[in-house]
Amino acid sequence: FGMVVGNLISGRLSDRYTPGKVGTAAQALICIMLLLIFFLSPYKWAAALLMCLCTAGLFAVSSPEQVLIIRVSKGGEMLGAACVQVAFNLGNAIGAYAGGLAVSGGYRYPSLAGVPFALIGFTLFLIFYKKYQAKY
Repeated sequence: FGMVVGNLISGRLSDRYTPGKVGTAAQALICIMLLLIFFLSPYKWAAALLMCLCTAGLFAVSSPEQVLIIRVSKGGEMLGAACVQVAFNLGNAIGAYAGGLAVSGGYRYPSLAGVPFALIGFTLFLIFYKKYQAKY
């Protein structure tokens, strides 16, 4: 549910606002939701709701990112789109590894392990947006 809703909403928001703003905001929300998952995970209803919202946020990043990479890679759109997929797969592998290490601390800690990655994503989106905001 979160995957579908996140993709649909971010695609429409990217049309209304700039993809850079939408991607940056989605990354910031992911950071907040991961922290909330860590602190509220003892409450099953909150953990389930936040998990769906975080999943929506994670997939809300992909639409603006795809749009931006296509716009920026003039003449190399196919290579740019392929690199995005490589980055997603690499992120999945690194995230699974870091989450696996964090599980030894308890079921709450994988969400905390994700916060630095989400902050890095937020920072990179923000740098990109500031650099190219006039164009994209």
